[in-house]
Amino acid sequence: CTAITSADIATWEVKPEKRDAHTTAFGQRVRGCIWNGPKWGIKIYAVDGSLAQFEQPNGRFDRQERVQIGSRPGWLLHDKNWIGCSVGIQSQQAIAAVQVDLNLDLTEQHYDQCPLALQIMKQIEPKIP
Repeated sequence: CTAITSADIATWEVKPEKRDAHTTAFGQRVRGCIWNGPKWGIKIYAVDGSLAQFEQPNGRFDRQERVQIGSRPGWLLHDKNWIGCSVGIQSQQAIAAVQVDLNLDLTEQHYDQCPLALQIMKQIEPKIP
C-alpha cells in the first residue's frame, strides 16, 4: 500500500483515504488496502497462493480469462453477479490483486468494471515485487 501514491489514485475516482483490507479472499486473509468512492470501491491486496488455482473453471465467475500485465501472466475474474472484477498476477509466493467492486446502481446497470481493474493493475504492476 505504501507504494501507491496520491497521483496513482487520482485517476481512480475514489476518495484519497485508504483503509486496511482485513478481508478473506480464496479462503485466506489478505494484506492490502481499500479505497472507496461514489461509483466503486478498489481493493489492492496480496494473498498467499498461486495462479494455478484459476486453471479450472469456477462457477462463481462468468468471465475467467488469462491476461498479460507487463511481463507477468495473470487472470481476470469477473463475478457472475456483476459485483466485482479482479485481476491477479503472481508476486513471489503470493497473488497480487486489484479488485473493483461496484456500488448498487452500477451493479444493477451491469457496468463493466474490468477495464478499470486492468488499467489499475497495469499502472501498479511495476511496483509489485
